[in-house]
Amino acid sequence: MACIHQKMPVPLALVRTAYDFRTSAIRRDWQHQNVASPGSLSEISFQVVNLRSAIEKGDLTDEDVIRRAALQIDDDLFGWKATTSHGWHCHKVGLPHIRGSEVLNGQRHVYPSLWVAEVWNNWRILRVVIRQILLQNAAPLDMSDLLHEADRMAEICELSTDICVSTFSFERTPRKLCPLCA
Repeated sequence: MACIHQKMPVPLALVRTAYDFRTSAIRRDWQHQNVASPGSLSEISFQVVNLRSAIEKGDLTDEDVIRRAALQIDDDLFGWKATTSHGWHCHKVGLPHIRGSEVLNGQRHVYPSLWVAEVWNNWRILRVVIRQILLQNAAPLDMSDLLHEADRMAEICELSTDICVSTFSFERTPRKLCPLCA
């Protein structure tokens, strides 16, 4: 996340560590226990971070190349989502009658664990970044491009809302801000 915010490439040491973990016996055991996802979201996130860094540094300026790279990464994100088992999915619960901090827009997400909630929020953040890259590198506008732009903006809003809705999952955890800090 720090690399995304600072628009820096992923350090090689982190890439090596992620690769070592991906090929480790621990990861295989976690996958067998359905604790680790079948694919590597970290590898996809490295692609997002490195694409954004290359754009920021001016190493990549061709908008067509940028769009194709972003769309390929988006396909990879959907591919990752498609490989997750049922145990990795959140359940969206509609609670329109409850008001206050427990729900947002009458919804609550229920995740199997905090770890899964965090992973899905990371997936959502990566999709938001990709949508932003696509918007910033849009082709000259014609009618179909305007529709794509509107769709991308709607997706950013939906993903952002899902991140906000997921925050209830972090109630009563160290990740919740204390009242004195708010």
